[in-house]
Amino acid sequence: MSIIRDAKNTFRFGNMINRLILVNVGVFLVMLLLLLISRATGHNKEFVLTALQWLAMPYSGYELLTHPYTLITNIFLHIEPMHLLWNMLAMYWFGTIFGDLAGDRRVLPLYLYAGIFGSLFSLGAFYAFPEFLRGSGTLHGASGAVMAMMFAAATLSPDYKLNLLLFGRVSIKYVVFVYAIVDLFAMAGDLNAGGHFAHIGGALFGWFFVFMLRRSTDLSVGFNNIVDKLSYRRPQPQQKVRVTYRRQFGAPDNDIQSMSPSEKQRRIDEILDKISKSGYESLTKEEKEILFKASKD
Repeated sequence: MSIIRDAKNTFRFGNMINRLILVNVGVFLVMLLLLLISRATGHNKEFVLTALQWLAMPYSGYELLTHPYTLITNIFLHIEPMHLLWNMLAMYWFGTIFGDLAGDRRVLPLYLYAGIFGSLFSLGAFYAFPEFLRGSGTLHGASGAVMAMMFAAATLSPDYKLNLLLFGRVSIKYVVFVYAIVDLFAMAGDLNAGGHFAHIGGALFGWFFVFMLRRSTDLSVGFNNIVDKLSYRRPQPQQKVRVTYRRQFGAPDNDIQSMSPSEKQRRIDEILDKISKSGYESLTKEEKEILFKASKD
């Protein structure tokens, strides 16, 4: 089928955001298949509940000790279509911005680290506020990791412009701020308070990831080195992200390969500065090409 072929090509040649979306959708389809099998065999939702028991993160400390892998599996698990749809749309929008600004190789480490931290943050809140989180049984969903991408993108380039229906061009910092406020209000009256605490944990980690990056500490380096060794890939230099911006003269706009490392970094900083002021759409074709090549380094 062409859909399967397209999915394979996207996973093989697409960026990390596309791959993460495919994995999340794939897991959801497996859960849907289990639900259909359960209904067809007269087991109601038994198969789905069993899968949740094994893949979702439990709030019981003992069960978490016997199922520690759920800190990872739960961030790929969705059982509600709207939950999946919103998370994947938000990850596509904000994750793409983060990948463009910070480099594609930093997307997966941020997703995993933030997802795990958000899960642990929610677990800590469960024991710190037992009355507030009463009724929470398990945690699942990519929301914490997606919130990390939103806050990381907004921290990297707070004035990056988004074109919103009815509102026009709006800085990403305001979009993320409004979403965070809505999330806090939802936490007060939602039965899924544990999930909202995971959102807070993910948001904090997204900010911290960029905070450390700006201080020349790249939290993704260790993870990527391990991946390179396991896949026998030659380690690739990471694109550096700086806060200061300086203008570089002399080198052609699209001749990034002929630049020295310092000249290349100055050119990238100039482009990031332009994005923060006028948005990604204001870049020329040559500037987009430079940013794309840099994200692959």
